[in-house]
Parts: sequence; structure tokens; C-alpha cells
Amino acid sequence: MPRNFRPSGPRPSGHRPNIPIARPIDEATYQDILGNDEVLAQLGIRPGSGQDQGAAQGQGSGATQGPAAGTGGAGATGAPSLHRPEGGVPRTVYDEHAALAPNLSYNLTKDQKAELEQFAANYETNKARYDAVAKKTGIPSTLVAAIHWRESTGDFTTYLHQGDPLGKQAVNEPNDIPIFYEWEEAAVHALTMPDKAAISEELSMTENTRDPAAIATFAEHYNGLGYHKYHSETESPYVYGGTDAYQRGKYVSDGKWSATHKDQQLGVMVMVERLGGADLDIQEDTDGSRGWARVLAGTLTLKRGSKVPAVKALQRKLGEAGFPCGDDGDFGPTVQKTVQQFQKSKKLKQTGVVTKELAAVIDAG
Repeated sequence: MPRNFRPSGPRPSGHRPNIPIARPIDEATYQDILGNDEVLAQLGIRPGSGQDQGAAQGQGSGATQGPAAGTGGAGATGAPSLHRPEGGVPRTVYDEHAALAPNLSYNLTKDQKAELEQFAANYETNKARYDAVAKKTGIPSTLVAAIHWRESTGDFTTYLHQGDPLGKQAVNEPNDIPIFYEWEEAAVHALTMPDKAAISEELSMTENTRDPAAIATFAEHYNGLGYHKYHSETESPYVYGGTDAYQRGKYVSDGKWSATHKDQQLGVMVMVERLGGADLDIQEDTDGSRGWARVLAGTLTLKRGSKVPAVKALQRKLGEAGFPCGDDGDFGPTVQKTVQQFQKSKKLKQTGVVTKELAAVIDAG
């Protein structure tokens, strides 16, 4: 698949360097941690604050791991996420995904719905292969399967790196890799190349990680940070295809950007969620209310070309305010003109773009 950003410098060959990775802990160890003020302090948790419940336990505990929107990376319990990077670009990307994860809605075409079931069937058939790679790399098997589907629609005769055929020198990025003949061996290499191992370590990922922000962050780094770096107005379809977080815009080949092209592939998040591999609750949004909540929160902007459930909510609210413009969920020229008319009535700049600030005004009538 096209790579939208490649780190500078050569990529060394070989398998993952000896990097210590956090592992799930058992109940006895968990209780020991809770009773050790010194360890809690090292984790950045104030003993007796209530943060210790869930934060120390992490993977496999049933505790909330994913950050809630607006909590600055803290989980719903108020505990800091064990997967949140310490700083820099990884932390910024993680926080952006942590804000997007709540209230995601499906935005699947009929073909995508059928493909999602094909993906799930492929996973069940080949689960042992994905599990084997997960154990060797510390990347959840559901995420491995989702990346595999993005790169080659689950074709085991191709490199996981970019979907090129096994047994030949790769052509697409990354192409400076050894020649592999077995999918598993190539997959382990793809997931443990130095840049992938580095972000995995930053995220403290294990094969049991369920934090949606960590999963999304690894997936975006795997594909490349071109959207984050150069097109921040567009969420990566590699991550969010099939949800209302992604609308249009895509790298159609290595480094070549199209603002109008819409990626028709499934994104990693809907695939991982379909397999129950993350603490996600993506839902149908028939009336657009979930999407509208995201507009109000500032994680979704509606403008000309938007065709997501939240547009239905916008149309309904404009109609209630005396500015009817249909109910088809398509932000076309009629809706844009109506938004501008509403802005004019409120003596606002007539941008025709619905930001969180304008959404609040529309909500107020």
C-alpha cells in the first residue's frame, strides 16, 4: 500500500532489537504494587488518590485503559493510561486518537459492510497464524490481521510491509528489506523494524493491548505520519476508514496526495472493533446525534463534501431554527448555503463550515 511518510535514513535489516516491553501482570503482583507506595510513586500515581485502581493493573485486568476525551490521556477512572507516550510526536498523536475514540460511528457503504464480514471470517480461519506473530512481536493479533487486510486483503503470499509478493525484492515502500518466502517471518520483520519497535516500546504495547488510542497510534505510525504532518485536517483512512472520523482525502500513491479522493478500504479501527480487539464502542448513528456530539467536542468538522451521519443532525437543527435544508445527510451546496444564511442571521462570518463554535450557536437556536 502507498506510504505517505517515511522516516529519513536507512532502515537496518534484521529482527527486533532487544527492547524491554511491558507485560501483563497477575493479580498477586497487582496487589503488591497497590501496597507499595514507592512503586506507585515511580508510576506517577499518588498513593491513596484513587488513581491506583486500574492504573497499576493495566492489561487484562478489566480496568479502563483507554483515555477519555478531554482528560489529557487519563482513563475514565482518572488514572493515567499506561500506553500514553512520555512526550514528543508519539504523545501528540496518541492524544489525538484518544479524543477521537469515544462516540465513533459507522459510516460504511454496503460493500464495506460485506467486506467487514469477509475480514472477520479470514481472521477466524487464520487466527493461529496471527496469534503466532502476535506472540513474537507483542502486537495484538487483531491489529496484525487488520494491518494485513489493509496491505493485501489478507493475502498470505505477500509481504506485510506493503503488500508486495513474497519471494521477490519489494518494489513499494519500504523496499530495502530482505527477501522473505514465508508470511510469518516477513510479518515479524515488518512489525519489528526499528521504527515500528520504537513506537511499540513508546506505547508499552503487548499482544493483549486493548487501548484504542494505542492501537490507532501504532497503526498510523505503521502506515506513516503524512496525514498528521501535512494534512492534519484529514484523519488517516488507514485508521478510520468506514467511520465518521474520515470523510475524504488520501495518499493515492507513495507521497502523492489527493484532497478529493475517498479511500474505500476498511480502516483499522472498524476491523479491530469487529473482532472485539479493543475497548471501542462504534455504533450506528441513524439520527446523527453521536456525530453531532463530536462536532460539539471539536473532533469533527462539517463542511462542503461531508457525508456523515452528523450532517443529518445539522440539517435537523437548522430546520428547527427556521433554516430547512433537507435530511439526506449530504453536505452539498444547499446545506452550505443554508449554513451561510444562518451565520448571516447571527452576524457571523459566512464560512459555510460548521466548527464546534458554530455548532454551539446552532444548538442554542
